[in-house]
Amino acid sequence: MSAFEFRMTDVAEGEVRLVTTCALTIYADDIAIWPVQGDDDASLEIQIDDLLAHMAEYWKPLVLRQTYPLGLNPKRPSDLGYKARRRWDELPEEQVEAEDEEVEAFLDCHEISRCFAGYFDLPPLWIIRSGDQMLVEAVGGMLSVPFDVAIAGLVTAGDQIAARLAAAGERWSDLVGAWKARNDGESLAFLSWATSLDQELAQSLADDGLLDAPKSLAEAANDNDELRLAARMASALPPEQVRTVLQLVAGFPKVEAPGLVALAAASRTYFDETLVAARPFEQGEGLADFVRERLSLKSDEAVDIFSIVEQLGVDTRVQAVEPHTLDALAVYGRKHGPAILLNTEAVDRKPEIAFRDAGRARVTLAHELCHLLIDGGNALSAVDVLDGLMPLTIEQRARAFGAQLLLPSSVAARAWIDMGRPRSRAGLTETLDHLSHLYTVTHSVAAWKLEHGARAHGERLEAMLRSIIPNR
Repeated sequence: MSAFEFRMTDVAEGEVRLVTTCALTIYADDIAIWPVQGDDDASLEIQIDDLLAHMAEYWKPLVLRQTYPLGLNPKRPSDLGYKARRRWDELPEEQVEAEDEEVEAFLDCHEISRCFAGYFDLPPLWIIRSGDQMLVEAVGGMLSVPFDVAIAGLVTAGDQIAARLAAAGERWSDLVGAWKARNDGESLAFLSWATSLDQELAQSLADDGLLDAPKSLAEAANDNDELRLAARMASALPPEQVRTVLQLVAGFPKVEAPGLVALAAASRTYFDETLVAARPFEQGEGLADFVRERLSLKSDEAVDIFSIVEQLGVDTRVQAVEPHTLDALAVYGRKHGPAILLNTEAVDRKPEIAFRDAGRARVTLAHELCHLLIDGGNALSAVDVLDGLMPLTIEQRARAFGAQLLLPSSVAARAWIDMGRPRSRAGLTETLDHLSHLYTVTHSVAAWKLEHGARAHGERLEAMLRSIIPNR
């Protein structure tokens, strides 16, 4: 995508052009997306000073913030209200009121149609950053706009409005000045917005040398500092646990990993050419099939995932850390990694089973490998930290990759067919036991892959599999 535009046309009363009123249509690559998707003739008359005031006031969170309030992680911005209301069903009224204020403050920033005072029932327009993309959601759906393209469109619109208001007289000088000063601020404020930490905690971590406060908005927006990214991923945790995560990441040195670099480059090329438009789980499965082929693994061959990751040059560590809800960390940036930490405290296994032979540990490691291969541009993937704050689509892709790399759907289906296509609870349980033992995966992963594989043969096993493994 190469263009994101706020197209504004004059509105007149009789022969007089209105200074602050324009008809607005928003476009992405010359396709209208707001107020009506695909309709070039649709526009809404808005007060341009309201739009400029909104962008000037909220510029820093619009550029830097990449998380939702309350530790929530909706698939799309418009799902935030639904997720918040579900959370509030079981909370005391006082807490609900406080959290509602937090959600409303978030909406005031990122639901852009709210800025047009005096208008009601306007089509929503969400804008929130997600890595190197800006998520833009309107009534017609959600699209990902490259971050630099989205920022260029917003700046162009702001500059056009500022120039128009400046030419109209001194009345607008304060607003125009606020827009021109939108990038100004203190390092601590930039650090707080970039990490989603409150300023007190951000200051404490900076004082302790765990975080480096960016000197400018542009530096913060680069989003290429592993420790700041780790802080953001862990920002929903209690302060001491955030500190622990940062200490863990800081403990990984920068290492050379030519094998990973080569595989990541090939994977990214394949992804961009073949999978970029696919759904997240299809991306993960397709990428896993590509990696298996690239590593010369037969389709039904069991994978020694620990050996593969280590041979790629990844610094792989297995240790006990707190919180025990932290399954793993993967870091790959300018100063740290590539490295993966697996938390032995997060894997419940029988004493006689070595950690490297535990299904959950293997699945987690494969999951993390996906992040290193395809999400390296984000520098750090800190996953499964309670309600992890990695974008949901990225997590869905990594989950699908990890499962498919260890147990391809077609292989699971073939094993089920060879066992006589059982549909009973006992027969399917036996199939899951067989797959879990042969490919050293969890029963949950085996059930998921069997469900997908059987569906390709026209069989629907999900209801019985769900009754056997309810939380898969």
